[in-house]
Amino acid sequence: MMEKRFRDMKLSQRNLVSKRHLFEAITVYLVSFIFPPFIYAIFSSTLGFEYLRAHAYIFGTLFEFFLVGFLCILFAILDRDSGSTYGLTSKGLVSSLVIGLALVGAHSLMSHISGKPVIDPRLDAFTQSLTQPFPQNIGFALFCGFAYGPLQVFFLIFLVDRFDNVLDVKSSRIGYRGTIITVLLWALPHILNVTVLGPTVALIQLAKLLIIGPILIIVFKYTGSSLGSMVYWTFIELAQTY
Repeated sequence: MMEKRFRDMKLSQRNLVSKRHLFEAITVYLVSFIFPPFIYAIFSSTLGFEYLRAHAYIFGTLFEFFLVGFLCILFAILDRDSGSTYGLTSKGLVSSLVIGLALVGAHSLMSHISGKPVIDPRLDAFTQSLTQPFPQNIGFALFCGFAYGPLQVFFLIFLVDRFDNVLDVKSSRIGYRGTIITVLLWALPHILNVTVLGPTVALIQLAKLLIIGPILIIVFKYTGSSLGSMVYWTFIELAQTY
């Protein structure tokens, strides 16, 4: 009887944790992908679109930080998650970094072979940061690099962890279900770029994200460290070669 009661208690606790993690994942996703168009519309109506674009190094970076990464950090703190949950540990750090740098090298080589510049930053928030007076340019560039690079990887890992927990996938396994759900939710909204880039370029960009996303997650899960994934994605975002 006591054993059955204990099992029921553990199951009830497990269900509560799963529901909380599902709530956190849905909340983070809605805030990061559904809210931005409305936030931009509000700011554009008051400040003007051209003003926002001319000050992307401020508004773009702040939007990226608060709408993509802030809630993940907040939930992680409230849930008292350990740093190892998100690969923020010395375990596997060297192997992760080596793999990340190898991916940067391979990406650069493919860009060179295809006739594209290896370093060709087109992210307004980053390029504008670099043109600010010294030493503000360093601060703006570092914050922009953090928001668009490591914080986005943290966002991906957060969603994978939450979906893996909901689907009862062991954190040590690559766990295809949580990874697939996260990558699809992350990449598919980028199809909206068709209005800006045109259908061909938007679809190519989407296909690349569907390939890069699993790579970032697999490197993290294989090594136990997220450093390599953060290095690789930061290079992609700031060099804008994908």
